Amino acid sequence: MTFKTKRILEWVAFSFFALLLLLSGSLFFYQQTYAGKIYHRVKIADIELSGKTKQQAITLLESKKTNVLTKNVTLTAGDKSATAKVSDTGLSIDTNKSVNEAYAVGRNNKFLVQIYLSAMTILKPNSINLAVSVDEEKFNSFVSSQIPGLGIEPKNAELKIENGVLSEIPEQSGQVANSGDLAQKIISLSGNNDTTESFNIPLETNVVAPEIKIADLSSAEAAAQKYLSSNIVLNYNSQSYKPTKSDIGKWIVFSVSEGLYKTNLDDNVIKTYLTTIAKNFEIQRVDKKINAVDNSVIEEGREGLYLNKDQALKDIKNQINSQNSFSIALATTTEAPKEVRVFPAEGIVPGRFEGKYIDIDLAQQKLCQIEFNTILACYTISSGKASTPTPVGTRYIQDKNPKAWSAPYGLWMPWWNGLGGGYGIHELPEWPNGYKEGESHLGTPVSHGCVRLGVGSAQVVYDWAPIGTPVYIHK
Repeated sequence: MTFKTKRILEWVAFSFFALLLLLSGSLFFYQQTYAGKIYHRVKIADIELSGKTKQQAITLLESKKTNVLTKNVTLTAGDKSATAKVSDTGLSIDTNKSVNEAYAVGRNNKFLVQIYLSAMTILKPNSINLAVSVDEEKFNSFVSSQIPGLGIEPKNAELKIENGVLSEIPEQSGQVANSGDLAQKIISLSGNNDTTESFNIPLETNVVAPEIKIADLSSAEAAAQKYLSSNIVLNYNSQSYKPTKSDIGKWIVFSVSEGLYKTNLDDNVIKTYLTTIAKNFEIQRVDKKINAVDNSVIEEGREGLYLNKDQALKDIKNQINSQNSFSIALATTTEAPKEVRVFPAEGIVPGRFEGKYIDIDLAQQKLCQIEFNTILACYTISSGKASTPTPVGTRYIQDKNPKAWSAPYGLWMPWWNGLGGGYGIHELPEWPNGYKEGESHLGTPVSHGCVRLGVGSAQVVYDWAPIGTPVYIHK
């Protein structure tokens, strides 16, 4: 080897080791610069994190997380849409996990691997995905509350009758929103640009076919047309009634049974029509009223005459299904008057008892304080309604309580004068929450059988009438 060649080799070796030393020093300086920090050219969801400490990176990602979760997301399916907060979808962003992954870029517990990995961060960028997931329970709740609203119920073809005219209404297909890949689409929201005001997720839809189509109406349509073309005459004595197409159209109803569209007749609607024409000849029964005091006849009463609607309905349905034109003789039934014993209005007559007594006139809704032959005062009352009447006859005040409690009805009865059997005289009732019965009910029988007095008058009667005071109740 010549001297010149030897010098060249020495120079090359020196240059190589010098370069290696320079690179090592530079790499050592680079590692020291990023000690405790995220290496150069590392991003998470397009957020540059070069030179950021973990805490600084977490702060940046928390800001993005808040930005994403507080925005609205709108699901669209065809022409329908539903909007909710992203936070309601179950989307979760783990910022700590994301930052730890970013910080681990370029680092390793083996020295030579660590040198290689840190050097590679200088040469190529590293983009880390946000650590995101979807909470299954919250996502399912979101789906169950939002997806049904994106569906459209299919509408069956149907027949409609207006003013006796039959028409067809075509079927309409429905839709069901397909949420199969919705969870993945929600996860992808985390990578969207922060400048987006809201998010939109289009969903595919599946067509839902109606059960009944126009072609399925033919049989029912023919049956309805037959009914509408019927010529019906209903006779009673010399009177005749002919239902119009509009009348018959109201009798017809349509239904779907076992996938078939059917025509039927509505019994109740036909009976309503029969009730309307029966008003022309029916006679309402009037009961015979007997005076319960002296057995004299107050009112003779009258026999009732009524259309036999069940028979007429049966005849109409039998004939209309077999004939196009027919007449029916309407049958009637009679109903004899009943005898009803009533107490005639007696009026308020003083002197029924010696000394103090209370007279209650249910017909006039009045209560009077009477002493011997003198009416001291009278007050408007509210007695029992028809279903819970106040009993008539003579009773006596058996017990008194300035504020009695009614357990069956859960209310207070101020200034209670008990008459036995759960009945009494008291002030307008009041409830535990402070609500009090209005005085507008006085003069009208609305109680459960007790006799109600207004504020003020109830206490007057309470203070005036001792236990044992007679109470005469009549109509």
